[in-house]
Amino acid sequence: MLSGVLGEDAVDGSDRGALALVLARGDDELAPGSRHRDLAEQFQARAHVLAGDPLPVAKLKKRTSELEEASTRLKAAEAERQELTDFYAQVVNELSTELDRVTAERDELLGNVYSISLAPSRRPQD
Repeated sequence: MLSGVLGEDAVDGSDRGALALVLARGDDELAPGSRHRDLAEQFQARAHVLAGDPLPVAKLKKRTSELEEASTRLKAAEAERQELTDFYAQVVNELSTELDRVTAERDELLGNVYSISLAPSRRPQD
């Protein structure tokens, strides 16, 4: 990088920052429009590709975007799971109520049933 020209304190891992420092120092040899136009164009191309953000920041923005998308998907899945859970709870409640009703009805009918041995016979007596 430009550590030999700018000094070790100028090298921060950001090509855009290094270009700004070159321009601020007034170093005509490396500034755009000078003899080293290719170096300036290289810096400008990198700054354009990074959309003004240093590479670590661009990576973090990309990762943040990926995590936000994953979060959105997980929230949608959680909402769907909760909807199914609520539906199943309602079905279980309705079935439990129906079982209680049928059990009570059965118990009521069993109270009216007599043993066959105790029931009067329908056969004519000879």
